[in-house]
Formats: sequence, C-alpha cells, structure tokens
Amino acid sequence: MAQEALVIGASDMLTEVARWLAKEGYRVTVVGRERQKLARVRDGSGNPAKSSTGDCRTG
Repeated sequence: MAQEALVIGASDMLTEVARWLAKEGYRVTVVGRERQKLARVRDGSGNPAKSSTGDCRTG
C-alpha cells in the first residue's frame, strides 16, 4: 500500500516538498488557495496527485 501525504500550502513554499514526496512514491494531496498554481504542482510532480483549493482565513 502506498503511503499518503497531505501538503497544505503546496502552491507556494512547499511546492518542491510535494514534488519530492510524489517522486518518492507517496500519494500526495495538495491544498492551496490558487487553482492554477496547484495544477502546476500536480502536473510537474511526475506522479498523479489530488488537489483541492480553499481558504481558511477569516475576516
């Protein structure tokens, strides 16, 4: 069974972490605010990943 990883903020500072995890064989789910940036992270990972957009900021 593949290990799974959830990377929050993957569309910015953690992009390379998400890609590295995918290359290591993890099933990666990335979460961030910008759909286009997440698509670039997912497409450049070399391993299909799930992505979800959302914003938990208040105010």
